[in-house]
Amino acid sequence: GEVTVAQTGYYNISWCISTRMSTLTSTGLRFTTKCWLQRFHVSQWTTVPGTTAFTYNRQHQNGEGTMNQSCILYLQQGNRISVQAARHAGGTGGTLYSMADACSLSIFLM
Repeated sequence: GEVTVAQTGYYNISWCISTRMSTLTSTGLRFTTKCWLQRFHVSQWTTVPGTTAFTYNRQHQNGEGTMNQSCILYLQQGNRISVQAARHAGGTGGTLYSMADACSLSIFLM
């Protein structure tokens, strides 16, 4: 999902993304997962520099990992923001999921 900013100004933005491996993942498979903040401005999505966070998903029995990050960002009315997550490195196979009730995005106008 994404959030559209209603008012121009500086925002304190923080997010938490928790991920887990599928139960079908082999016990020897490990992932590094990353998340980052994107901003939609002037008809394109761009990654906000300095907002990437990482976690290590060990294996399917205890493969949960959580990434936390925050930034202060100047946004204009109508700008959109979104947090993305993806597998960064590790073996192939298995599926990475975001965990229900374990992800959040907070945006405060300063």
